[in-house]
Amino acid sequence: DAFAAGSPTPDLVESDITYTAEWAAAGYLQPVNCPPGQFNQGMISTGMYQGTLYSCPWFLNVEGLWYRTDLVPTPPATAQQVITDAEQALNTDHQLKEGIAFEGDKYEGAITAYMMLDKAFGGSLDNLSNVDTQQNVAALNFLHSLIYQYRVAPSDVVTYQEGQTGNDFAAGYAAFAIDWPYVAGLPLAPAVKGHVGFIPFPPAPGGSPGVALGGEVLSVNAKTSHVAAVNKLIDFLTSPAQETARAIAVADAPAVSAAYTPSLFTNAPILKTVQ
Repeated sequence: DAFAAGSPTPDLVESDITYTAEWAAAGYLQPVNCPPGQFNQGMISTGMYQGTLYSCPWFLNVEGLWYRTDLVPTPPATAQQVITDAEQALNTDHQLKEGIAFEGDKYEGAITAYMMLDKAFGGSLDNLSNVDTQQNVAALNFLHSLIYQYRVAPSDVVTYQEGQTGNDFAAGYAAFAIDWPYVAGLPLAPAVKGHVGFIPFPPAPGGSPGVALGGEVLSVNAKTSHVAAVNKLIDFLTSPAQETARAIAVADAPAVSAAYTPSLFTNAPILKTVQ
C-alpha cells in the first residue's frame, strides 16, 4: 500500500525473494549498489530484473530434511528409505505423532516441499508447457503416499505450515521434518537436543538430492530521500561479520559466502550442510 501510494517510507524493505521482479516492474524500487560477487549466486539472480540488480541478498533459506539421529542413526540414502526409517521410528518411540511432518497447506510451503521431492525424483517445473511428466507425477504421488498409503504422515498434515512442522520436530513429535534452517534455532525438547541431523532429501532412482532455495532480500524504496544512508545500512547488514553473527543468533543462513567461517560452523554445525 505504501508503494502504491508513492510514500517515501519505508526507506528500506526486507522481503521474500519472490517480490523483487514484481516491485521493480511497477517502479517501486531503485537499483542497489551491493557487489554481486560476494553473494551466493543463486540469491543474486533473484534480485535481478531486466539486467539490473534491484535487491541485495540478506540471508538464504535451504529447505531440506531434518531427522532425529537417535531414532535414525544412519541418514537415509534413498527416498524409499525415508519411509522405512519413519515406520521404524514410529514403532520405536511412541511419543511420536508423525514419522514425517511437512508443509502440506495450500500456500507456498506445499510448493517448496514439492520442489524438494521433484528434484529428488528427477523432475522439473522449468518447462511449464510440459508439467505432466512421469517424474513430476512420481514426486507428487510420493508425498500423497506418505499420508494415505504408508501413513507415516498424519492426514491433517495438509493443514501444516512451516511453523507447525518445525515446532513438532523441535518438540519431539516427528522423526523427520521437511523445513528450513531456522529450525536449528528453535528451543529443542530434551529428547531432541543433541540428536538433530539435516540433509538434502534423498533421491529416488534417476533423481538427485533434493533441496529448495529461498531467502530474504533488502530493497530500496524508489521514493526515499535517504539513498546514501540506506545503502550504508545495507552494506552493514550484509557485511560478513554481521551475517555470521545473525546466523549464530537466529540460524538464518548467510547469503554472503565469506560469512561461512569456522566460528559459524562451531556454533551452528547445521549450516555446513546448508553451505
